[in-house]
Amino acid sequence: MMIKAIFFDIDGTLFSHTTKRIPESTKMALWLLREKGIRLLTATGRHIMDIKNLTADLPPFDGYITLTGQICLDENEKTVYDAPIRDTEARGIIDTFTREGLPLIIIERDRKYTLFMNETIRHTEQDVTALMPEVGRYTGEKIFQFIAFDPENKIETLMKQFPSCKTSRWNPFAVDIISQTGGKVSGIQHFLERFQIGAQEIMAFGDGENDMDMLRFAGVGVAMGNAAPIVRQQADYVTADIDDDGIYKALRHYGLL
Repeated sequence: MMIKAIFFDIDGTLFSHTTKRIPESTKMALWLLREKGIRLLTATGRHIMDIKNLTADLPPFDGYITLTGQICLDENEKTVYDAPIRDTEARGIIDTFTREGLPLIIIERDRKYTLFMNETIRHTEQDVTALMPEVGRYTGEKIFQFIAFDPENKIETLMKQFPSCKTSRWNPFAVDIISQTGGKVSGIQHFLERFQIGAQEIMAFGDGENDMDMLRFAGVGVAMGNAAPIVRQQADYVTADIDDDGIYKALRHYGLL
């Protein structure tokens, strides 16, 4: 099998929220892949600030799909593609969620903040080892992603009035909101063109609902053993749990190590 690039989700795939670290077998595997000349890329809902914080022990990446495809960065963290949320819809989402009393994390190119902090945000962000957002105000900059917090499941109903956006739930209390043109597959396609390789020459690893399209799109889609059943159904192969050397075992299964 000629795999030329591998795209990795981070949360629950590279980074374990049980041990709060990247498994040693995963670190070793990625360094071995780097030595073999296979390109390594992230495909995550995280901002680059969080990515750098969580992946310091890994080899350099050849690119970063961040914010679920909303901003793609090259190996030097320079933007190669972005898809901001339409300004009118971004302002509408802020107004609507503020009126409903639902907290939002607002993510701009170089800024991550919330209009007000509460225990739901604080607990959820600590639980996923994310950098805590500052409390600030919206000043009209381009917004690339919202993280909405809603224990009462109002979000899907509220978002029906914003058709240029789509949602992806990654936590019982948290939902990513991005533009309809975003998504991990959109980001992958830009890198395939950049590297002049085809979808059949890539592998993707993931565990969440926002990974399902990516797992279907890649030549080889690998779901982690800790993924939900609906995610595992989209994969070509289901490996072991992240904390049971899942990435390493899948790479051995496919003869890449």
